[in-house]
Amino acid sequence: MEVMDTIKSTDIMPLPFFYLKLSGAWKPSSWPSYLRLIYDSYTILMTFFIMKVIIVTEILYVIFAEENQSKVLKDNVYIICTFINGWFKMFNLICRRKNIANLVKGCIAKQWNPPRDNYESSVLAATKQTSRKITLAHASVVGSCVVSTLLNSVLSSPPFLPVDAWYPCNITLPICFWTSFVHQSIGYTVTAIVHVANDNIVVGFMMQICAQLNVLNRRLLLVHVEVEKAARQQKDQSQITSLETTLVNDCIVNYRDILKQVFAEQLSETFIETIFIQFCAGLSVICTSVYVLTTLNIFSFEFFGMFLYLWCMLGQMFLYCWFGNEVVLNSSKLFHSIYNMDWIKLQSQTQTKLLFMMLVASSPIQLFRGAIIRVNLDAFINILKFSYSAFNILH
Repeated sequence: MEVMDTIKSTDIMPLPFFYLKLSGAWKPSSWPSYLRLIYDSYTILMTFFIMKVIIVTEILYVIFAEENQSKVLKDNVYIICTFINGWFKMFNLICRRKNIANLVKGCIAKQWNPPRDNYESSVLAATKQTSRKITLAHASVVGSCVVSTLLNSVLSSPPFLPVDAWYPCNITLPICFWTSFVHQSIGYTVTAIVHVANDNIVVGFMMQICAQLNVLNRRLLLVHVEVEKAARQQKDQSQITSLETTLVNDCIVNYRDILKQVFAEQLSETFIETIFIQFCAGLSVICTSVYVLTTLNIFSFEFFGMFLYLWCMLGQMFLYCWFGNEVVLNSSKLFHSIYNMDWIKLQSQTQTKLLFMMLVASSPIQLFRGAIIRVNLDAFINILKFSYSAFNILH
């Protein structure tokens, strides 16, 4: 109850959490017990009987293929990887619900909310607005890809299943075909929703970290301003020293909380496996989908659908890398903010504290270090280079 009430009352990333509820990965704790039981059944249905069955039938199709198995695998590996990646994201979101709730609490902690001035209000408001726009844009592209895929399969003559899969019945029979089509359509849609929700929740937390670092930068630069203001008001030296110590200690505690939110128990521990699988699956999907594109007619509906699919995957990877890079850049600014402070007017004890803080800030925050690939723009460029090399081998 407390988790959902906190999220609901603070309105943190409402769209991604709405998509989570829709997919069955985020049970509303405020619901009555009978509705929660129904939702649990819905979650089991979506996770195991829809998504997992599709993965199994796809793999069986490759195993029992009468054609060249290597060609069949090459043509279907991108969609298999996408469904496996989506299923793991959903499983991770369900299992790490408590961790995600703690991350939300870190975003709305008393040191950040309510904002202390108009600047902090504008930073937090801009972050929320940007997160909403990115979520809507991402959902629009992914939704277009799903709709185009489903329409292409059902409007063709004769119609065919969106995903090549093996079913224990004769697909040419109408009842078997349409039952399989409905099953795949639901699985396709739920997987797309899970991808959008998970990706935008992770990116949203990255944006919150950037916002907190921007706020902390400004608070550091305002320390000497507040101290000088107190001096002009002819306050006692003990009061000025106490104010300076309080302001600097507050900044140090805030920075420690950001580091803890990023590394110790929070963002990295919650999503590091997801990021690792995302990049591994992403490499496979990008390589094979580019290969499949070269075999299609450029003016065909299939080409358009596959192009949208490739665009979705590149967008996923780019979002992670772009905002991971933003975290690095914003954390690097912290070192320069401390360096540019008016050190001469500060107490010796304050200078010592700031020196240690600057030493820690000299190493920029690198998200998901244990995921092998560093989440920054250099990683995205390397992914594109690797994909091009792999495409040449496949071709």
